[in-house]
Amino acid sequence: MATSPTTGALTRMVEGRIVPAAGHWEIDPGHTSAAFAIRHLLTRMRGRFTDLSGSIIIDEVPAKSTVEVAIQAASLSTGNNAADDALRGERFLDVEHHQTITFASTEVVASEDGRWTIVGDLTIKGVTRSVSLATSFLGAATSPLGDLRKMSFDATTRITRDQFEMGWLMESPDTPGVYIMGNELDITLDIEADLQA
Repeated sequence: MATSPTTGALTRMVEGRIVPAAGHWEIDPGHTSAAFAIRHLLTRMRGRFTDLSGSIIIDEVPAKSTVEVAIQAASLSTGNNAADDALRGERFLDVEHHQTITFASTEVVASEDGRWTIVGDLTIKGVTRSVSLATSFLGAATSPLGDLRKMSFDATTRITRDQFEMGWLMESPDTPGVYIMGNELDITLDIEADLQA
Protein backbone atom coordinates (compact mmCIF):
# COMPACT_ATOMS: atom_id res chain seq x y z
CA MET A 1 0.00 0.00 0.00
CA ALA A 2 1.29 3.47 -0.87
CA THR A 3 -0.12 6.66 0.60
CA SER A 4 0.34 10.03 -1.06
CA PRO A 5 1.66 12.84 1.15
CA THR A 6 -1.29 14.94 -0.01
CA THR A 7 -3.50 12.86 2.29
CA GLY A 8 -1.58 14.21 5.28
CA ALA A 9 -0.07 10.86 6.25
CA LEU A 10 3.68 11.14 6.86
CA THR A 11 4.29 7.39 6.92
CA ARG A 12 2.86 4.39 5.11
CA MET A 13 3.15 0.63 5.20
CA VAL A 14 4.94 -1.07 2.31
CA GLU A 15 5.55 -4.82 2.38
CA GLY A 16 5.25 -4.91 6.15
CA ARG A 17 7.59 -1.96 6.77
CA ILE A 18 6.77 1.55 7.94
CA VAL A 19 8.36 3.98 5.50
CA PRO A 20 8.16 7.76 4.92
CA ALA A 21 5.55 9.33 2.67
CA ALA A 22 6.62 9.54 -0.94
CA GLY A 23 7.91 12.99 -1.86
CA HIS A 24 10.81 15.42 -1.78
CA TRP A 25 12.41 15.84 1.65
CA GLU A 26 15.12 18.44 2.34
CA ILE A 27 17.68 17.81 5.08
CA ASP A 28 17.36 20.26 7.99
CA PRO A 29 21.01 21.20 8.71
CA GLY A 30 20.12 22.68 12.10
CA HIS A 31 18.88 19.31 13.34
CA THR A 32 21.27 17.01 11.50
CA SER A 33 24.64 15.69 12.59
CA ALA A 34 27.46 14.13 10.60
CA ALA A 35 29.86 12.78 13.22
CA PHE A 36 33.03 10.73 13.06
CA ALA A 37 35.35 8.86 15.38
CA ILE A 38 38.94 7.80 14.72
CA ARG A 39 41.65 6.25 16.85
CA HIS A 40 44.21 8.72 18.23
CA LEU A 41 47.06 6.76 19.80
CA LEU A 42 45.19 4.64 22.40
CA THR A 43 41.92 6.57 22.63
CA ARG A 44 39.28 7.76 20.16
CA MET A 45 39.01 11.29 18.84
CA ARG A 46 35.51 12.42 17.91
CA GLY A 47 34.30 15.27 15.76
CA ARG A 48 31.55 16.43 13.47
CA PHE A 49 30.86 18.50 10.40
CA THR A 50 28.64 21.49 11.09
CA ASP A 51 27.76 22.62 7.54
CA LEU A 52 25.83 20.18 5.36
CA SER A 53 22.81 20.04 3.09
CA GLY A 54 21.00 17.49 1.00
CA SER A 55 17.86 16.08 -0.54
CA ILE A 56 16.01 12.80 -0.09
CA ILE A 57 13.55 11.69 -2.74
CA ILE A 58 11.28 8.99 -1.33
CA ASP A 59 9.75 7.05 -4.20
CA GLU A 60 6.39 5.29 -4.19
CA VAL A 61 8.60 2.19 -4.37
CA PRO A 62 11.01 2.73 -1.45
CA ALA A 63 13.88 0.84 -3.11
CA LYS A 64 13.87 3.46 -5.89
CA SER A 65 14.43 6.32 -3.44
CA THR A 66 17.56 8.49 -3.67
CA VAL A 67 19.74 10.47 -1.26
CA GLU A 68 22.21 13.25 -2.02
CA VAL A 69 24.29 14.98 0.65
CA ALA A 70 26.95 17.70 0.48
CA ILE A 71 29.22 18.45 3.45
CA GLN A 72 31.55 21.44 3.62
CA ALA A 73 34.86 19.88 4.59
CA ALA A 74 36.18 22.99 6.35
CA SER A 75 33.28 22.81 8.83
CA LEU A 76 35.03 19.93 10.61
CA SER A 77 35.23 20.43 14.36
CA THR A 78 36.78 18.23 17.05
CA GLY A 79 36.94 20.89 19.77
CA ASN A 80 40.73 20.97 19.37
CA ASN A 81 42.00 23.76 17.11
CA ALA A 82 45.35 22.12 16.41
CA ALA A 83 43.68 18.83 15.45
CA ASP A 84 41.16 20.67 13.27
CA ASP A 85 43.94 22.49 11.41
CA ALA A 86 45.80 19.22 10.84
CA LEU A 87 42.70 17.38 9.60
CA ARG A 88 41.84 20.21 7.22
CA GLY A 89 45.38 20.15 5.85
CA GLU A 90 46.90 18.54 2.76
CA ARG A 91 47.66 15.18 4.41
CA PHE A 92 44.02 14.59 5.32
CA LEU A 93 41.04 16.50 3.83
CA ASP A 94 43.01 19.15 1.93
CA VAL A 95 40.10 21.57 2.18
CA GLU A 96 41.95 24.24 0.21
CA HIS A 97 41.59 22.14 -2.94
CA HIS A 98 38.60 19.93 -2.03
CA GLN A 99 35.95 22.02 -0.32
CA THR A 100 33.05 19.56 -0.46
CA ILE A 101 32.46 15.96 0.64
CA THR A 102 29.55 14.40 -1.26
CA PHE A 103 27.41 11.28 -1.10
CA ALA A 104 25.02 10.17 -3.85
CA SER A 105 23.05 6.97 -3.42
CA THR A 106 23.07 4.30 -6.11
CA GLU A 107 20.96 1.61 -4.46
CA VAL A 108 18.51 1.20 -1.56
CA VAL A 109 18.07 -2.33 -0.21
CA ALA A 110 15.76 -3.58 2.54
CA SER A 111 17.69 -5.52 5.20
CA GLU A 112 16.31 -8.60 6.91
CA ASP A 113 16.61 -6.95 10.35
CA GLY A 114 14.07 -4.28 9.41
CA ARG A 115 16.71 -1.71 8.55
CA TRP A 116 17.88 -0.48 5.14
CA THR A 117 21.21 -0.51 3.36
CA ILE A 118 21.87 2.61 1.32
CA VAL A 119 24.72 2.09 -1.13
CA GLY A 120 26.27 5.13 -2.75
CA ASP A 121 29.28 7.01 -4.04
CA LEU A 122 31.20 8.88 -1.34
CA THR A 123 33.68 11.48 -2.58
CA ILE A 124 36.37 12.77 -0.23
CA LYS A 125 39.43 14.72 -1.34
CA GLY A 126 38.41 14.17 -4.96
CA VAL A 127 38.43 10.37 -4.58
CA THR A 128 35.15 8.46 -5.04
CA ARG A 129 34.46 5.06 -3.49
CA SER A 130 31.29 3.03 -3.05
CA VAL A 131 30.18 2.73 0.58
CA SER A 132 27.22 1.12 2.34
CA LEU A 133 25.25 2.89 5.06
CA ALA A 134 23.36 0.77 7.61
CA THR A 135 20.21 2.88 7.98
CA SER A 136 17.22 2.96 10.32
CA PHE A 137 14.05 4.97 9.69
CA LEU A 138 13.07 6.51 13.04
CA GLY A 139 9.67 7.86 12.08
CA ALA A 140 7.93 11.05 10.98
CA ALA A 141 5.87 13.70 12.74
CA THR A 142 4.54 17.21 12.41
CA SER A 143 6.45 19.75 14.49
CA PRO A 144 4.27 21.88 16.80
CA LEU A 145 6.50 24.82 15.80
CA GLY A 146 5.57 26.01 12.33
CA ASP A 147 3.68 22.86 11.32
CA LEU A 148 6.79 21.45 9.64
CA ARG A 149 6.43 17.86 8.47
CA LYS A 150 9.60 16.04 9.49
CA MET A 151 11.16 12.60 9.30
CA SER A 152 14.30 11.21 10.88
CA PHE A 153 16.72 8.39 10.30
CA ASP A 154 20.20 7.41 11.39
CA ALA A 155 22.97 5.71 9.45
CA THR A 156 26.43 4.35 10.14
CA THR A 157 29.37 3.21 8.07
CA ARG A 158 33.09 2.55 8.41
CA ILE A 159 35.68 3.66 5.88
CA THR A 160 39.47 3.67 5.87
CA ARG A 161 41.59 6.72 5.26
CA ASP A 162 43.77 4.97 2.70
CA GLN A 163 40.67 4.35 0.53
CA PHE A 164 40.51 8.10 0.03
CA GLU A 165 44.26 8.76 -0.24
CA MET A 166 44.51 10.03 3.31
CA GLY A 167 46.94 7.25 4.18
CA TRP A 168 49.59 9.20 6.10
CA LEU A 169 50.49 7.17 9.20
CA MET A 170 52.96 7.99 11.98
CA GLU A 171 53.78 5.12 14.32
CA SER A 172 54.58 5.57 18.00
CA PRO A 173 58.39 5.36 18.39
CA ASP A 174 58.19 3.02 21.39
CA THR A 175 54.91 1.14 20.77
CA PRO A 176 54.80 -0.65 17.41
CA GLY A 177 51.34 -0.81 15.87
CA VAL A 178 50.11 2.31 17.65
CA TYR A 179 49.66 5.32 15.38
CA ILE A 180 49.05 8.98 16.06
CA MET A 181 45.98 8.65 13.83
CA GLY A 182 44.25 5.36 13.01
CA ASN A 183 43.24 4.20 9.56
CA GLU A 184 39.61 3.24 10.29
CA LEU A 185 37.03 6.01 10.47
CA ASP A 186 33.55 5.41 11.88
CA ILE A 187 30.84 7.73 10.56
CA THR A 188 27.45 8.31 12.17
CA LEU A 189 24.66 10.33 10.58
CA ASP A 190 21.60 11.60 12.45
CA ILE A 191 19.31 13.10 9.84
CA GLU A 192 16.16 15.20 10.15
CA ALA A 193 14.43 16.23 6.93
CA ASP A 194 11.44 18.39 6.01
CA LEU A 195 8.77 17.34 3.51
CA GLN A 196 8.51 19.93 0.77
CA ALA A 197 5.13 21.29 -0.34
